[in-house]
Amino acid sequence: MRITTQMMYSQFNANLQTTADSLYKEDEQIATGKKLNRPSDDPAAVSSITSEKAQLGAFASYQDAISSATLLLNATNSALDNLHSLIVNAKQIGTNATSASPQDLATFATMIDNVINSTIGVANTKVGDKYIFSGYGTNQPAVDTTTGALTATSTNNLISTQINTGVSVNVNVTAAGLISSVAPLDNTTIIGAMSSLKTAIQANDQTGIQTSLAALDTLSASAVSSQSDIGVRLNRINLEKQYLTARDADVTNSVSDKLTLSDVEIAKLITDAQQKQTSLQSLRSISSGFLNTSLFDFLK
Repeated sequence: MRITTQMMYSQFNANLQTTADSLYKEDEQIATGKKLNRPSDDPAAVSSITSEKAQLGAFASYQDAISSATLLLNATNSALDNLHSLIVNAKQIGTNATSASPQDLATFATMIDNVINSTIGVANTKVGDKYIFSGYGTNQPAVDTTTGALTATSTNNLISTQINTGVSVNVNVTAAGLISSVAPLDNTTIIGAMSSLKTAIQANDQTGIQTSLAALDTLSASAVSSQSDIGVRLNRINLEKQYLTARDADVTNSVSDKLTLSDVEIAKLITDAQQKQTSLQSLRSISSGFLNTSLFDFLK
């Protein structure tokens, strides 16, 4: 094959470009101390690190969700504790009223009224700016402070929060059906049973008092059952938190290892760069002499 001047020129130019590019890359690595300065340096390694950093971001988001869910459920559990105490208080007042003199009944009725107001206060517990017993209507109280009935914005919906990939947990208990109803003057809810007890005490209706006390026994068991359910949810959240913490540590270490592997040996890199600099200068010198050769040099 005939070697032409154009072929020789192209080869010199290619060598110059390759050496210059390599020298530029090594200068950049010396400056940053890293082998990976852009995706093109090692697409597979950069893709892996990027993917794992995205995982770490997702873990952080789930941990935030877990913190919020834990806060809401702990507040709900404390509120249910208070409700249970109020039910016990109401039952004690009702029991005392069964043997009270007619003139003392008004006092017991007033005491029950105070318990009802405290129960309404618990039903309208807030965490931050959210009413925790209002279902989807978290921006409004669950129970009307005057009537004890559910407000129009209160719903019976459970609010679900995602705490890991494919894992969600309900973070609330609703007032509807447990604490109050649209028409609370019955024995089916806590405020309803307390209100019925108050009415029965005022009327010295012993049968009504016993009926309301029995209802409060049932509702007390329902409140305890709700607390048990919250305990199950908190346990699930804690397990997911432990798993995410462990995975976060594993992925963090993996990213750190990969970034460490991308660190350069500065001394070796400087030596290589100096050698390439010498090579580049030699190529430039040779190409300069070659390019100065003209047709007349061949005709001599």
